[in-house]
Amino acid sequence: MRRRPIVACAWLSSVFVATSVVSACQGHAPDSQAESSSALEQASSVPHANLHNASWRLVAAPYALSGATSTALADGRVLVTGGSKPAGDISTVTNEAYLFAPKDDTWTPLPPMHVPRTDHTATRLLDGRVLVFGGHTGGSVSKSSELFDPISSTWARVDSEPETGRFVHTASLLPNGKVLVVGGYWDDIVAKVHVYDPESGPTGTWSEGPPLEGGRVYHAAAVRPDGTVFISGGYHLESGFEMKVATNL
Repeated sequence: MRRRPIVACAWLSSVFVATSVVSACQGHAPDSQAESSSALEQASSVPHANLHNASWRLVAAPYALSGATSTALADGRVLVTGGSKPAGDISTVTNEAYLFAPKDDTWTPLPPMHVPRTDHTATRLLDGRVLVFGGHTGGSVSKSSELFDPISSTWARVDSEPETGRFVHTASLLPNGKVLVVGGYWDDIVAKVHVYDPESGPTGTWSEGPPLEGGRVYHAAAVRPDGTVFISGGYHLESGFEMKVATNL
């Protein structure tokens, strides 16, 4: 099985938080440049926000964030799950989870996930719960998933499993409440598509969706207002850029 290459760089145990007033549906990138030498830094932008007067503040994180997920909850808190932690010259995959409260920049540790994961996905469902799926455990690729309940701060295993696991995939919430999982690595680049239905069964069920014509990894997925899904970029078994639009899901 092929793993994502690890770039030699400094591990970051901090996060950046952008403070701005969301205004018109028009974005503007800040003029300042990130000061970075040997460290690889990653920051997230705020869509549809006017960032002319935005400011960034650096907040210490509970552990170095590499391959973790960050999911905004309905109440404004952010759920951070999994990832790889530095351990000497190697890294270990963690099952740790935390809630970050932007109001006072505090981290609250949560019960750990049932499975350690990195390069997984975490998708907020329509009812506020978060579906965590797939990822690499450090020894294998996971096809398991679990649900986080922000009210009780507990994890529940999803009894159903898709046919294949994957990591560095995409998971998109559809208007009907289902989650579309596309691409990623399993024992090779994955072309199969799976759909999670949270309303089917006690913990939801997985079913197979229409496959891509070729596998894809490190791609991007966007859900359009009409419910179709736009898949673009990434590595493809057949090289080159290709657009995919999934319908009738």
